[in-house]
Amino acid sequence: MVVAIASLTFSAWQYTDTKERTEKQQAKQELSLNNQKERERMAANSQIRQSALMAGRSQLALIKAKRRMMITTQNSYAIGNPVQSQSSSGSSPLGSGSGSNSGSGTGGKA
Repeated sequence: MVVAIASLTFSAWQYTDTKERTEKQQAKQELSLNNQKERERMAANSQIRQSALMAGRSQLALIKAKRRMMITTQNSYAIGNPVQSQSSSGSSPLGSGSGSNSGSGTGGKA
């Protein structure tokens, strides 16, 4: 009788101990999985932020390049771009003369 009670007590303790170990192991695995998911989420967010930062830098570089091009174009017009400043001279049946795109010039009569 004493042996049966001791055996039942040991079996109950063993069952409880095994159940507690299993629950602890499951809790550790769940925590590990949650930590892994959190790390993956943080890495994805970091990658998104990095991509956005690079896209922002590219956009800023594009804006700066356009601005430089506009300033260069404005400066070339201000100092007289050779393409914009043209002059001509020659002769025709009506006479000879010269002129420029500024609107001044002379001409002769035949």
